[in-house]
Amino acid sequence: MIRIALLSLLLSATGICTGHGAQAVPQRVTGVVSVTFPTVPRATRVADQQNYLVQTDTCAWLAQAKPYIDSGQVHDSATLASFYNGMAKGILRAAKGAETRRNSITIDGLKALEIEYVKGDNRSLPATVCSRALKVNGQIVIISFTAPTELYGKMTATRDKFFASITLDKDSMPESYPASDQAPKDSGQTAVATASATDTSAVHMAAPAPTPFMRSHAGSVLKMFGLLILVCALIYAFAVYTRRNG
Repeated sequence: MIRIALLSLLLSATGICTGHGAQAVPQRVTGVVSVTFPTVPRATRVADQQNYLVQTDTCAWLAQAKPYIDSGQVHDSATLASFYNGMAKGILRAAKGAETRRNSITIDGLKALEIEYVKGDNRSLPATVCSRALKVNGQIVIISFTAPTELYGKMTATRDKFFASITLDKDSMPESYPASDQAPKDSGQTAVATASATDTSAVHMAAPAPTPFMRSHAGSVLKMFGLLILVCALIYAFAVYTRRNG
């Protein structure tokens, strides 16, 4: 009976989660990344981490940004895949969540991570969180939508609308932004480039340059360890913030 009452209350709050009648508010999260919230978000800053949050009795819209310095790191496809894999592990570990889905996506042509997981304990109903994480211009940006697991399937349109509003201000991006961070826009062009690269009949391959430490395997392990600590700090700060304001 108690469970039915709780579910009825959650269903009645679905209209609140969808933000009907609210005025959408665009918010610049970093100098490059913007996202639109259903209402004016509450901005807080903890050390060098910036947070923007809209929270109702059932749902939450969150954007977080924190500097991440890794000068000299080359972001080819393998490096980015390893980077986001480590980030996903850090998010799940910090939230003690059970992963339900993980995708490699692109946001305005840049590679990003989407991860969905369920968290909850004996004191609360399970909640499903979907986060999109993007590393851009020395910043880690994590944008998340949270809803009760029982209602999450009904909130797909609300979640997708929030994520679809993520934009990158290309005019603010430096010209030196690594082209290898950009996802291929034309698979045909990629195929042609691959075919050309395999034809070495008239090309002499240059001797490989020495690999800097930070691009070596040991350097990658060191950076991955630092990333795990950073992501855990992000999740812990958000948990403390929501607990104080819950």
